[in-house]
Amino acid sequence: MKIRFEDYNVEGEFEEGVTVLEASRRLGVDLESICGGKGICGKCKVQVVSSMEPIPRVSPAEERLLSRDELDRGVRLACLLRPRGSLVVRVPLWSRRRVQRLQVEGLEVRVPLKPLTRKVLLEIPPASLEDQEPDDDRLLRELERQGYKGVKVSPYALGRLPDSLREGDWRVTAVLFNGEVVIRGLKYPRMPWGGCPTPSGKEIGGLQPCSSTVRS
Repeated sequence: MKIRFEDYNVEGEFEEGVTVLEASRRLGVDLESICGGKGICGKCKVQVVSSMEPIPRVSPAEERLLSRDELDRGVRLACLLRPRGSLVVRVPLWSRRRVQRLQVEGLEVRVPLKPLTRKVLLEIPPASLEDQEPDDDRLLRELERQGYKGVKVSPYALGRLPDSLREGDWRVTAVLFNGEVVIRGLKYPRMPWGGCPTPSGKEIGGLQPCSSTVRS
């Protein structure tokens, strides 16, 4: 039997029992079929133009996936239609496989980075009998000097601040989240060369003493 795709002007001889979808693939017709011919997606719609033999009855899957108007116009699913004789069909535009391509060009737009979390390395002047300014004021003044104005210190970080400053020899990394020193850090032991090895595991709030480097 012959199956002809009218709008593609191609036809071929096929054995009985072949589906219209299988015929389209052999003839190179770009008929869409997302589900691979399982009668699930309903994308492989074709319209029957003429048939030499009676067309098989509409399957339950077609009744579910096709509207009454489509069925009245002779629309069937190519993956479920097995003609008994020569057949002529059309492939609607919405059933044709669309050409896909990669986006290889576009407009470059500069986007300013404004991360919610930042790490800021601070070297704070130590307190003394002559300079008894509160520790939090010292911290905020140094942050403001580096351009971080309006920063707040969370209660958790504030409680850890005195020990963190002195154990870090007044060098700390302030961890800011949305303009507030709130994130818990890890305490580092002071090394002879002034560096900071792996964390010892003791948590402090928002401040990391003895930070020689800052990771972004």
